[in-house]
Amino acid sequence: MNNLSEIRKEVYRDRFNDVAFVYSVDLKNWRRNPYTYLKSIFYIEMSAILVFVLLKTRIHPNTVTLTYALCGVIGGILLSIPTNLTILLAIFIFFTKGILDWADGPLARLTKRTSVIGEVLDPWGALINSLGFQLGLGFYIAIHSGNIIYLYLIAIILALRVGNIRTFTYQYFAGELVDGSRERKAGLEPKTYENTSQSKQGTGRVLLRLMNFVRDFLDDRARSVDFICLLILIEILFPGVFVTWLVVWALAVKHLLIFLGGIFLALRRNWIENTRNSIFK
Repeated sequence: MNNLSEIRKEVYRDRFNDVAFVYSVDLKNWRRNPYTYLKSIFYIEMSAILVFVLLKTRIHPNTVTLTYALCGVIGGILLSIPTNLTILLAIFIFFTKGILDWADGPLARLTKRTSVIGEVLDPWGALINSLGFQLGLGFYIAIHSGNIIYLYLIAIILALRVGNIRTFTYQYFAGELVDGSRERKAGLEPKTYENTSQSKQGTGRVLLRLMNFVRDFLDDRARSVDFICLLILIEILFPGVFVTWLVVWALAVKHLLIFLGGIFLALRRNWIENTRNSIFK
């Protein structure tokens, strides 16, 4: 399938279903999510053209994914350099990097080179982009304001993200499953995948909903990144305007609440025990 029209149809079908499944957003109903719709159409059209070009090369889909991850590093570095040119280049990278992310999957399927490595690299690339953007934002605001406190705030934000007990719990039990140490120690067997949803039973559902609301605020999705990039662009065009410092404080409060909420769930709501019981029997 090297025809651009057929590739577009494939990408449209794939991405409309993916957005509906991952984000619960119906792109067919553009009135409810106009920006998400427009940005998705932009990504789809550009990624279809990119896939069309890449099909004529020997470039591996995982190379595209690694390039996507590298965009976060390069964009963060450019954003931290206090010149309008580098900052504008950073904004361009962060605004368009999703094209690579939306192209690697269709390229892998069309070339029959899907792999488990690709499944891991995709969310890993998104994580690198998120970290690169937040680090670059911290340096940009610190330099723009002349206040080093924003570098400390970014360091605190990253530490809170790394120390999130919910994420660590998933990683810990995943490690136990891989090496089988828990089964050997306690004579346990891993449960099947369909039973893992039981981990949500018995937890504070109101707190979970609140944590999910906080998590979605200024998240890593394009709508949030593009909004922050728009604020930076306004600050470049109008030097007297400076509002992005509020973003770092908002991110700090957000990740502090998620960190503390995770500890509360773990210690007071038996979330870790419920998660463990949902994985092992």
